Formats: sequence, structure tokens, C-alpha cells
Amino acid sequence: MTLDREPRILLGVTGSIAAFKSPDLVRELRDRGTDVAVVMTEAAAKFVGPVTLETMSGNPVGIDLFDPRGAAALPHWLAGTPASRQPYHLALAECADLIVVAPATASTMAKAAHGIADNLLTTTLLGTTRPIAFAPAMNTKMWTHPATVANVRILKERRHHVIEPDTGKMAWDTEGEGAGRFPEPADLAAEVWRILGTHRQLEGVKVVVSAGGTEEPVDAVRVLTNRSSGKMGAELAEEARSRGAEVVLVAGGMRVPPPAGVRVVGAKTAAAMRDAMIEESKGAGIVVMAAAVADWRPVDPSPRKVKKAERPAIELESTDDILLLLKKAAKDSFRVGFALETEDALENGRTKLRQKGVDLLVVNDASQPGAGFEVDTNRVTLLSRDDREVALPLLPKREVAARIIDRIVELRDGD
Repeated sequence: MTLDREPRILLGVTGSIAAFKSPDLVRELRDRGTDVAVVMTEAAAKFVGPVTLETMSGNPVGIDLFDPRGAAALPHWLAGTPASRQPYHLALAECADLIVVAPATASTMAKAAHGIADNLLTTTLLGTTRPIAFAPAMNTKMWTHPATVANVRILKERRHHVIEPDTGKMAWDTEGEGAGRFPEPADLAAEVWRILGTHRQLEGVKVVVSAGGTEEPVDAVRVLTNRSSGKMGAELAEEARSRGAEVVLVAGGMRVPPPAGVRVVGAKTAAAMRDAMIEESKGAGIVVMAAAVADWRPVDPSPRKVKKAERPAIELESTDDILLLLKKAAKDSFRVGFALETEDALENGRTKLRQKGVDLLVVNDASQPGAGFEVDTNRVTLLSRDDREVALPLLPKREVAARIIDRIVELRDGD
């Protein structure tokens, strides 16, 4: 943790019989040094009393979206702050470092997955940019139902954490043990603490990520470009942001939207990306060069549209090597490069690692099925200066981004 205060958790309690364990979970979280506030659904209040959770947490418990108490219904740490003057659910949405929905019913997870906001908790979930963790608790048949499986997949794709339920005897379960059991409070608190720590790993660190392909003008309407969608870079930017970093995304041609909560700097040409990366890398702790930058550009692009019948000869010149320039311009930053290869990937990657002087090189063998451009998966090998090679299996690019950030944190912390 890098916070100079107690970490803050907003606990959402839903209408599962496992809600009776919520007071113990609050106690476990507070014993670990976290400040906890609770929001309940009306159904949850039928299983455990709000007064109990208010006593255990030391904060008002929210149930009603239109709570007549006004600012008095907010956690104590919001008293007198500008946030206390926001609408109730928006103040709650940004009041904590982590939102934990535990127990999470199938209904609440379905609402969260599909943007349904019909009570204080689900409205708060829809209005937050904070990380969210769900701890499901339900009958095995409900947990394994295709609808729940699909909703869990959606939540994970949005980078929410879904803590796997335990297996064991549950209330009203007449068919023996099955998955869906709510974890023991101490175990769940430990997992929440781990997630909370992960999300603060890059607190206060400026991270600059380049993404997408560059476009080099041939004439007034045509460009030389490549097949990069920018998805890998966008996933890296979002992963860094989710871990507390201040993220700048230097974006070339992108076929995917940039993630929320990052500052975007447009840089369509190689020259524009060079200038933006050098400028934005000032004061950066981490610089990730994931963009597919053109190696050549037309020497003399036409200011007008060249007619088809003219069939011009296009003379090309090399563009600047941005990674090499960053070796000097961002010498105090942890620098990450990408190498997309179609043959001798690892050998070429090792050479590039030495030549560019980066701290980590991500080698992407585009000849492998499911890797490279225009796909949602990737298979990469991470090369570092310590000569260690970490080969990742074929994974969604979202998960690849998480593994890359994990490795960056590991190497930086080891320095």
C-alpha cells in the first residue's frame, strides 16, 4: 500500500442468506486496517439488520436511494468535502478505494453486467470508476446456470474481480455439496486485501502508453499504415489505470475506443508520435511503446489527390526509431518495448532488447494462430535484462496486459 491513510472499502450487501456473515466480514476488514462503509439492498436488510452493520463499521448504512438524512448518510470521511454535496449515489460511487459486493446474488451481478440501476447499490455500481470485486453466494444450480456464467464473463471482461465461491454444504441444499458457497469472512478479507493492494501498486506513478498504428500520407487522401487496432495498447493503459497510475495514452490510428479515465494524446504520424512520446515521457515512471509505428514514410507526399492513371513512383525514407530515442529522453523511466516478428521471433527479440536498451521487451510472434493484429488474443514472451524469459500461453489481450503489468511491477520493485 502507498496510501497515507487507511484504505477505504464500500461494502455492498445483497439479499443472500449469506448476508448473516457480513458483520464478521466488516470486522475482519477493519482488523486489517481498512475503513469500511456499507450499502445494503432492501432484501439484504431482511437477513441482517442495518444497525448491526452500522455498529460494526462505525459508518451510516445506506439502503434508500433517496435517503432523507442527506449528507449525514455518507461515510464519515466525506464530511465537509465537495463530494458530500453530490447526489447520494455519486458520492458513494467515488468514496472508496475498492467496492466489494459480498455476498453478491445472481440478480445483483446480472444487473451490474447489464447496467440496470434500480436501487442504491446498483446505481452506485453504475456510477463508479473505482475497482469492483464481487463475492458470489448462491445455490449451485444458480451459479452454474448459463445466464450467470455469461454475466460473470461480462463482469470479468470489464476488469471487475469475481472471487470464486467455495464448495460445500449450503442452506436449503438437499443434493450434497456444490459450488456457490460464500467464503469464510477471514479468507474473503484476505482476498479483498490482496485485490486492494494490487489496485494501489502504481499509485502516484505516471505511465505513458503508445497504441495503434501510424498513418503516413501519400497524398491528400491516401496513407501508408498497418493492421494494428490499438487494442493491446488500450488494454495496457486500462490495466495501469486500474492499478492507480496516472495514465497518458499516445494514440495513433485506433480501431477500439480508449479506456475511461486516461488522458489521450493524438499522434497519427510517426513524427507526431515521436514528439508526443518524448514530451509525455518527462516525469514518467513507466513508458510502454506498444504502438505499431511505420518504418518508412513517403519523402514527398502530394498535397492533392493523385489520379489513378498517374501511377506515381513513391520514394520512401526511414522514420525515427522512437524506442532508441526514448533510451535517452526517458532514461529514468522503466521502458517497455514490443517486437512483432514473423520469423526467428525470440532471437530477433533478444537482439532488439540489447539494441534498444529497454527494461522489458514483449515479443509477439505474429505467425502463431491467435496472435498479432486484428484478434482479441495474443501469445507473447517477456524478455528482461536479467535474461529471464517468461512465455505466456494464448490469452485474451486483457489478460496479457495484466501479466505484462505484473512483470513490470515485479521488475521495478526488485530494483
